[in-house]
Amino acid sequence: MVGTTLADAWSVRSSRDLKENIELINPADIKILPNLYTYNYKEDKEKTMRLGIMAEEVPELCRTPQGGVTDSCLASIAYTKVALLEQQNKKLAERIEKLEAQG
Repeated sequence: MVGTTLADAWSVRSSRDLKENIELINPADIKILPNLYTYNYKEDKEKTMRLGIMAEEVPELCRTPQGGVTDSCLASIAYTKVALLEQQNKKLAERIEKLEAQG
């Protein structure tokens, strides 16, 4: 089904108090493909072109049984990957600074 949802805000419950069976994973173990596609939905009579990813290419935990993906899962991965890049950039900047100081 193709449709539209209009909302002013969307909130996903994420408090540790609401969860169980919590396991810490290494974000580096989450493999993501940098593929981005244009497409239209088969049942869309107007053939509106869209931009996005394919559910089959995201980690299985982010997929829905209906062939979709959960935005909160993808946002969690993106947030964590950005945090990792931030840490790596800080380390690299420190290394560059040391090398430049050595002359």
